[in-house]
Amino acid sequence: HPYPQLTTTTGPPSYPHYPLKTSKSLEMLQAALKLVILRTCTNLSGECVVNRGMQLLPESAKPFLLDSIHAWCVEQGYSPFIVVKIDYPGVEVPAGYDRDGRIVLDISPAAVVGLQMADGWIQFQARFGGVARRIAVPMAAVVAIYAAETQEGMGFPEPVIPTSPGPESTPKNPDDRGDTQRPSLRVIK
Repeated sequence: HPYPQLTTTTGPPSYPHYPLKTSKSLEMLQAALKLVILRTCTNLSGECVVNRGMQLLPESAKPFLLDSIHAWCVEQGYSPFIVVKIDYPGVEVPAGYDRDGRIVLDISPAAVVGLQMADGWIQFQARFGGVARRIAVPMAAVVAIYAAETQEGMGFPEPVIPTSPGPESTPKNPDDRGDTQRPSLRVIK
């Protein structure tokens, strides 16, 4: 049989070295992985379908996994770090902090302000060399997420650089209203 057999177990998996502080992290991680397994390994008739030698997880699973692993790290008291490919379109990071075309970003609550992980983007503000900078990273550009203290996390396949820009090549900023004029006040008598 050329495909691996999928088996299910009852009850949550055991993590003897790093017990979860609450069951919320475990539930989020299990839900994300269940979604990934269901979307990846079954077709419409419920038959197991596994890609032959190709990427096992679809790109659409990445936001769920990033969010779940981030939540797990924070709940455990770890610092979640992401590795980002900087030449991916839309990546906005300060120059000079990369190594071999990648940058490692600390996205822990102590290191960033206003972290948003939604709509395919990771956005926040952080200090680089004492200067606050706005950071915007498409989730497709993330190569890995891991806990800095334990090095536990998940790596993703090398992102493929798109040949043409997509319909949304920049993140949505909630402050942008689409107009270019500044608001003004006038006196009404």
